[in-house]
Amino acid sequence: MKCLSCGAEVKEGTKFCNQCGADQAKLRATAEKAEAEKAAAEKAAAEKAAAVKDAAQDAYQKGKDFYDIKDYDNAIGKLSELIAIGEGKLSSGSGGAGYGVHLIDNRTSADAYRCRGESYRVKGQHYNAIADFTKAIGLEPKSAFAYERRGDCHMKTGQFEKAVNDFNIALNIDPESVFAKEGLEKAGAEKAAVDNADKEVEKGIACGNKGDWDGQINHCSEAIKLNPGLVRAYRWRGEAYRRKGQYDQAISDCTEAIRLNPTSGAYNTRGDSYLSQKQYDKAIADFGKAINLDADYAYAYQQRGEAYRMKGQHDQAIGDANEAIKRNPTAFAYNTRGASYRMKGQYDQATGDYNAALNIDPENTFAKEGLRLVSGARKAAAAKAAADKEAAEQIAAARFMYASYGGGKVRYEAKEGQYVEEGDWVFNIKSGPLDFDGTSYDAGVSGKVHYAVPNGSKVKSGDLVATIL
Repeated sequence: MKCLSCGAEVKEGTKFCNQCGADQAKLRATAEKAEAEKAAAEKAAAEKAAAVKDAAQDAYQKGKDFYDIKDYDNAIGKLSELIAIGEGKLSSGSGGAGYGVHLIDNRTSADAYRCRGESYRVKGQHYNAIADFTKAIGLEPKSAFAYERRGDCHMKTGQFEKAVNDFNIALNIDPESVFAKEGLEKAGAEKAAVDNADKEVEKGIACGNKGDWDGQINHCSEAIKLNPGLVRAYRWRGEAYRRKGQYDQAISDCTEAIRLNPTSGAYNTRGDSYLSQKQYDKAIADFGKAINLDADYAYAYQQRGEAYRMKGQHDQAIGDANEAIKRNPTAFAYNTRGASYRMKGQYDQATGDYNAALNIDPENTFAKEGLRLVSGARKAAAAKAAADKEAAEQIAAARFMYASYGGGKVRYEAKEGQYVEEGDWVFNIKSGPLDFDGTSYDAGVSGKVHYAVPNGSKVKSGDLVATIL
């Protein structure tokens, strides 16, 4: 046999190697332990893989069943589970994340993408459908179904050259495809309608640029009649409704635009509408989604900062205003940050921001009012500081008088609003000591201490109590 350390020949039963001196029994025990751990790990991995495979098969079968009965929402849900496993994004509760990549064959994955894509297509979510059909085609390039359905989605979203190309590829794969033939026939007429719809949207935007929001609404509505799937028509009609203060209609249009194809613009317009309705949490969520889609969207940072400011979350407001100002310094963003600094008592920073806003827009009323409020707050803070100083001096004087009338020590400092008992002395710095029986006192406090320095002890008969009127 050979030494497990250096490989030299050793006799059976030899405890130590003559060449390297290694303990053979220990080496064998270590090797056996490593083998056992390796076997256990391989077994655990196999069990995890089996669990993921079972979960994938279950999700696929249920998704197909839902698809067959045209329950497209549930089909999308279950097929998404399978696809997540296949992309290594789902553990299915078994700890098997990542195993799915090797366990789901291309045929199953392609079918899942096709069925989910068709579910999206039927629901009018054409951009999601295009993404799924493209995945399916990548896995099975000879799928006429995927090409013809993707062609239809391209047509519905106004991408006519891509639509015609997809229909032709589908016919090359399956020359008898009725769907592809009809798609080619429709493409010409659909293109004319979509072109006209796009023109209507452009006319609407031109109206909006002149402040004619009704004109924008009318043109976008006409565009939707010509092409019900035209996302930008819903978004720009929603923007016009928002400008008119018809926030519910704006939210409805933007929600439909987001359903068809989520864009940062649609989320932003809906967020602005929620902000105007003081639904700050919903506004913050929508501006966040706009930022997720476009990380450099300065306006979304600006508006989310304003929503945080209105909620009183001034640190978050300042953070978002910082991001907005980095990308596009506007008077609005400086005002948002300035107002939050003012509320935090950081008057120098607030003054700087309000002045920056006025440098951009010299007539900005918000900034002018902000500077007035900062000036008032500074005066109020100075007055409070003076009052606090005076009160501290009065309290110090009261404590001195306690010592004078209490035999050399302060016996008690009363709590504001606490009842004084019969026999107590109430000392007034301005007028001197007053005899007080605890039941009648004409200072408007009905037997209570009008003011006293803070403490929490209970007043007892015979104690000396200070009050500063």
